[in-house]
Amino acid sequence: MTFLRPLLAATVLSLTACSGKGSDSVVLGDTGNAVAGTSDLSGTYGTAAIVPIQAAYWIGTPGNPGESNGGPFLYLFGGPITCNDLSQGAGWLTSITPGTQVFEMIVGSTTTNTAVPVGDPGSNGVEINNNVAGQDAENTANAGSVTLTTYTADTEVDGTVDATFDSGSASGSFQAIYCATGNEL
Repeated sequence: MTFLRPLLAATVLSLTACSGKGSDSVVLGDTGNAVAGTSDLSGTYGTAAIVPIQAAYWIGTPGNPGESNGGPFLYLFGGPITCNDLSQGAGWLTSITPGTQVFEMIVGSTTTNTAVPVGDPGSNGVEINNNVAGQDAENTANAGSVTLTTYTADTEVDGTVDATFDSGSASGSFQAIYCATGNEL
């Protein structure tokens, strides 16, 4: 019977880590680090289809917090990235699985239910980028907006995004969970 205790404890921990908010969830990875947030982002990065988002985070340690006018730095991942992965210091993009799609939003506002247009995040705009781990090409949106629908300080940010790039576009909703020790690319 003693061998069942660790299994039971892991099951209880996994169940308590899930939220009951629609399809949003927090799931413990095999390292015990939460893989968090969700998104129904769709579209293309260039000609490649956006794969299902497996993790979404709001990082707590951007390189220059003033760059976003106090708004959130958000990352959506097409792979099982953990908060711990983002907490290894700047430059984590080179340490995650090559081929992982990364969608970045630097939102220059914390106001909810107001579209923030593509522009300088330091002046109430939003910078939207996509990248693929292992490749050197970051693509920046030239049109679009982000609307925060929920902003709960140091907890989560929910919203919608609609972005157009020189090649490709992306749209959908997201829920990003706060990762206090997460660093900027």
